[in-house]
Amino acid sequence: MKTSIALVASLLLGATAQAQVCGLRNHIRLVHGMSEGNAPSELRLDTGWLTTEPLFSSAIHAVSNPQGCHSEGNFMLESTYGFLHYWGEGHANNCGCCGVFLWADEWIGGEPKAQFKDRITAQSASLPPGTPVTVRGTVTLWGGTTATHNGMQSFSVRFSTSNGVFSPQLLNTTGTQSATFTLPVGQSTDILGRINCALSDNALLASGSLSGSITADLSAVFTLEVLTPNASITSCSGHDYSPVPACDSIDFNGDSLFPDTQDIDDFLSVFSGGLCSTGACGDIDFNNDGLFPDTADIDSLLSVFSGGACL
Repeated sequence: MKTSIALVASLLLGATAQAQVCGLRNHIRLVHGMSEGNAPSELRLDTGWLTTEPLFSSAIHAVSNPQGCHSEGNFMLESTYGFLHYWGEGHANNCGCCGVFLWADEWIGGEPKAQFKDRITAQSASLPPGTPVTVRGTVTLWGGTTATHNGMQSFSVRFSTSNGVFSPQLLNTTGTQSATFTLPVGQSTDILGRINCALSDNALLASGSLSGSITADLSAVFTLEVLTPNASITSCSGHDYSPVPACDSIDFNGDSLFPDTQDIDDFLSVFSGGLCSTGACGDIDFNNDGLFPDTADIDSLLSVFSGGACL
């Protein structure tokens, strides 16, 4: 009887694990250890795989000792299907007795900072089952990291399929990478998006009177565009991975000067029903989503103007 119960439980657990083909996960380790510290040297956070979006996680940790050493970190992680964000900062100072750790990374064998997984299926009302559907996947990463005293700054973003035939990625650089893959009508594949990042200031490991800091602000967008006519894809999560329309030029007033804060002034003026200083301004649907007036267009303009993504 016990064997039967154990077998049923095992089968149920296996079915649950198999059924969870879409999910979100956040993970981080903060290391702030020092001699005679008043708190544990490490904070480890791992949410495990969860399905409800958005998944926000906060990692806050601080350690001090009686001799005046101090190290602290405050980082945030956001995971949604098709969008990942990791940001925060750490500060520390060593002291005469000893050095301190100032690290934000993954522990050995740990998961990426933020990630999502999903299962997509190719569909068509007119194409026969098995017809290859070409899909273009794109990942865009923006933001950056800092570390004092030439500390370690390593970050990457990757978009991949479970069979490994599709894997655009960026390593220690921002920008956009795309690749294509095929998925037959009626068949599915699993996709995975992830951000990795490791930061440290190892100059603080020796005793002394140094202070240092590490910062990160990394965002990534993941899209899928179906290139085969009369075909589409659905996802386990229900998320639509279709690319959003590109934003307009930041030279809103058309004077050929950009970046130029006058473009922001003109956009806000026209948005509120006012005049354009040049008489040649563009439309106020800056992100081309078909919605205007819409304050998201203001957010998009400010994002693109500062080097960020089209929102």
